[in-house]
Amino acid sequence: MDLAARVSAIKENYEMCFGCGARNPAGLQIGDFSIERNRVSASFTPQPDHRGFEGVLHGGILATSLDEMMAWTAMLLENVMVVTAKLDLRYRKPAPVPASYRLQGQLDERRGRRLLLSGWCAIDGADGSSTVVAEARACSSSHEGSTCDREPHRPGPRCLIPSRPWNTVVSPTSRSRSLRSSSG
Repeated sequence: MDLAARVSAIKENYEMCFGCGARNPAGLQIGDFSIERNRVSASFTPQPDHRGFEGVLHGGILATSLDEMMAWTAMLLENVMVVTAKLDLRYRKPAPVPASYRLQGQLDERRGRRLLLSGWCAIDGADGSSTVVAEARACSSSHEGSTCDREPHRPGPRCLIPSRPWNTVVSPTSRSRSLRSSSG
């Protein structure tokens, strides 16, 4: 199945999704997906209602767009539906509105159900330059057996949230021990 058909098949179940749903009039309607060198790209043009300050895109919209981009990266590169367990963002520059934005995502690592992803949001200048306005890293979890070939994903009750560094997981018991030992 070609990329356009895969995207269409997935979106069919998520028409009202705030990030990518084509039928959600208030949403971002992220689209125009492509894959190059293990990176997924897409674009969106925010609506005037998506601004924070006059002429500046709301930071929550940037966060949402990057979260959505990294989820699509998992869907298109690994064929799994994911839920975000942890999202770290860095805002680089004010993001102007009106403007069109290019999103990119890549899979950095996969260990079983846990996927470590990164993404960035950029605006392209008329001179051909590109300015990154925000970047993110996410730890996402796929639900056992979930693939993009099935009905809409319903996340399970358990999601692994790694501590820093992202390649370790802190259990509730080790966290409570460290709290007791530090209180003296």
